[in-house]
Amino acid sequence: MIPIRAQALAAFFRKRLSDTRNEHEFLRNVAERLGLSYASDLGERDNDFNFRLLSLSLHPAGHPLPDDAKLDLLVRYLKIRCLESDPVSRRFADLVTAIGLSVLHGEARSTLVRWRHEPQSRPRWLRRIGLLARPGRRNSEPTTSPSARRLALDSP
Repeated sequence: MIPIRAQALAAFFRKRLSDTRNEHEFLRNVAERLGLSYASDLGERDNDFNFRLLSLSLHPAGHPLPDDAKLDLLVRYLKIRCLESDPVSRRFADLVTAIGLSVLHGEARSTLVRWRHEPQSRPRWLRRIGLLARPGRRNSEPTTSPSARRLALDSP
């Protein structure tokens, strides 16, 4: 049985997948109407793989694309993500998440996705090391300056 939380997360990513696919279909239709050319592999080089991998990993029975295979999606996503120009720390966190989705089972998958997308759900040790933190955002773990810590120790 798949936990409700995993089903809800999968539904969110299926919605994102549906939106992305609708955008690609709209672009194809507009290009054809205007007589413009477009990439035949539209959608094969973007976050579509991420949404597909998330949907398939979290709730396989509800995944809308029956021909998808987790290993194939993972390999294609890793290739694409490694070549993107985002900061290395963000790409690394995304790659760790994708690999984790492929090897973990059950509730561990939805926990990993929650940790990646909801900073407040991360355990203290994970917030401290900042592995899944997004660049440009402050770590969600409160910090205290050394002088403030000294003051707190010195005060009665």
